[in-house]
Amino acid sequence: MTLSPLKKIEKKLLPNNIFSLYRIREWFHFLGLPVLGYFSQPESYSFPFLILLLGITFLLGCFSYSLNEIFDRSLPPKYMRVVLLPFLILIPSFWALNTLFRRVVLGILLGIAILYSSPYPSLKSHPFVGTLINAGGFPLLFILGVPYLNKTTLVFYLYFFFLMATAQLIHEMAHKEEDKKRKICTTAIFLGRKTKPLIIILFLFATSLAFLINRILGILNAGIWIHLLFLIRGDNFKLIRKVYRREGILLGLFLGGWLVFRRYLLV
Repeated sequence: MTLSPLKKIEKKLLPNNIFSLYRIREWFHFLGLPVLGYFSQPESYSFPFLILLLGITFLLGCFSYSLNEIFDRSLPPKYMRVVLLPFLILIPSFWALNTLFRRVVLGILLGIAILYSSPYPSLKSHPFVGTLINAGGFPLLFILGVPYLNKTTLVFYLYFFFLMATAQLIHEMAHKEEDKKRKICTTAIFLGRKTKPLIIILFLFATSLAFLINRILGILNAGIWIHLLFLIRGDNFKLIRKVYRREGILLGLFLGGWLVFRRYLLV
């Protein structure tokens, strides 16, 4: 007996692989963003609160990616329980956060996740809109870690914005053929050949901001920018995506080490 395409998907996901809908491996490194935000400000250190931030970010990632996966695959309603589990745990987190500012940021993040993944208005299917949502949304995880906004926070936000915009365009280039088949017009598809120089320009903006944060961070960014210049001459964007992610994690590790050093050891 031949299974329908939907039955094949169900057989693949249930029962052992249902948690693959969360796609944790794809976004686990983003847990570092609220940690970087937390250590970027002179706030009283609280290990339990840091664990709370990590937990909230983890649940937010599970909710966002599973919701996106369910709508992308047009899975039946019974799969919504996978989405509801992290969402229902997230609700009490609003009261657990210690400032109204952080609660507002969490609310914005939830709103972005729902609007981005929802088939109506299908924001990710529109050129520039989906790219900007990703570029502006992920850095809000950094903002979630800070108790208030100031000029330093704004510089960090813009730095991560340009890093994420670069990452999103690389992602769109890597999945361009799949998006064409699904009739999704991403920014990369809309711009065509102009996408490559835009990637270089966006990362150059990130590099310029990196020098405002820390000179060594700026030098590291400049090295990655030069590396990106060579890599982007080819069309293997799936490889570029892997390399860019790896180098981005290294940047985050350096930045985290520097922020901890500056906050606790630098006199």
